[in-house]
Parts: sequence; structure tokens; C-alpha cells
Amino acid sequence: MINGEKQGLRVLIAEPEGFTRAGLRHCLETWPGGAQVSEAADSEQAVALAERSRPDVLICDIDLMPHGGIDVVMHLRDTLRAEAPIALLLGRRLTNDQLMAALAARADGIVDKSAPPEVLFAALNAARQGNVFLSSPFTTQLFKNFILLPAATGDAAAKIAAALTKREFAVLCLIAQGMSNLEIASRLNLAEATVKSYSSHVFEKLGVRGRVQAALVAVGAGIASAALGHPVLAGT
Repeated sequence: MINGEKQGLRVLIAEPEGFTRAGLRHCLETWPGGAQVSEAADSEQAVALAERSRPDVLICDIDLMPHGGIDVVMHLRDTLRAEAPIALLLGRRLTNDQLMAALAARADGIVDKSAPPEVLFAALNAARQGNVFLSSPFTTQLFKNFILLPAATGDAAAKIAAALTKREFAVLCLIAQGMSNLEIASRLNLAEATVKSYSSHVFEKLGVRGRVQAALVAVGAGIASAALGHPVLAGT
């Protein structure tokens, strides 16, 4: 939880490129209430500084050397636990393995480094509300690699099917395909508000925070599968 409202948001930028760090710092200067920004140029500095200063937010390059931004997030989750900062990972072209690993590490957001500043603020606001944020290119990449199976298989899938109503299970399957609420509503001949209600019930029953985590649960249960290990190229 962010606790820096009164004294300014405490942000640690872990980024190897000095120019990018300066740009992020400049962007954060416009944050409502102000921001106290510290910087690290590698993963070892980032971990040491985070453990010492306990920032509210970590903005970390996913390719941060020598250990990588994902390892930084996982380490801080393990060591700081409830005091671990909100973690936003920055990247440009990610492999599917990186994308899935970042979500498995419980990163609060994955932000495209080429996106405009307002996307960073959108990611911060989403994370503060307990949601996982993905920049549009990464959302597309994630869902382009989901393949809907004809029927749920295995014990995990059976347990999920038993926990959900038929409509809720259908909604989960379509979420795992990457469909929006409007697309699901059209497919199932429902009102969009009804789909939102079903989705909320699915998230609650599965114990997840949103669409991305629900899709990952579906993948783990064999309801949907993801092709990992190769970058999705633009235009494919």
C-alpha cells in the first residue's frame, strides 16, 4: 500500500539508462502531491536501496543487469513481504517467457517504455486500486498466445468448473481468449453489464484480482494454453 501521500510518493527508479532515468524523474515531478525519487543503475543497487529506504513504488527495467528486473521484484516480495513496493516493470520487446514470468512474479504492471507519460500514471493508479496493469502491446501479446480448448480437462479444470456456474465458466473461457466484455456479451447474447457481473463473480471465486490473473488460472488448469518461449513479432 502506498503510504507516501502526505510526504510525497516515494519512488525508486531502477534503470540502467541515465537518459531514461532523467525522463522518468521529470515525469514523476508532476505527480499530484509530489514524489521523492531515488535512483539505481543496476539490480544490486536497486535491492539494497529498496531494502534500506522502503519505497512506495519501484519502477524497474525488466532487463536490469546483472540479475534482471523480475528477480528484483521476486526478491523484494520475499524479503519485504507486506512492505514490498508496488512494482512496475518497464520493457520494450519482451519474449513471452518474460511476460509470463513477470506476471508470475506478481508484478503490479508491465509498461511499454515507448509509451507516453500518461501511461505510467495510468499504471500507478491501476496498481493503487489493486489491479494489474499491462500496456496495450503486452495485453495483445499475452492473449494472442492463448488457445481455447474444446473442453476443460484434468482435476484442476474440473474443480474450477464445479466452482463456477455454466455462464461463469463460459465467461472465463472467453476471458482466456482475450475477449473484451463487449465481445463476450455479443458472443453469449448478454448485456455488457451482465458480463461484468459474471466476471466479478469469477474473480471472487477464483481468488484473483482481475482478467489477466483469471486467464493465467485458466492456463494453469488446462482450460486454455499459452505458447511460450518466442517473441511475438509485430504484424504476426
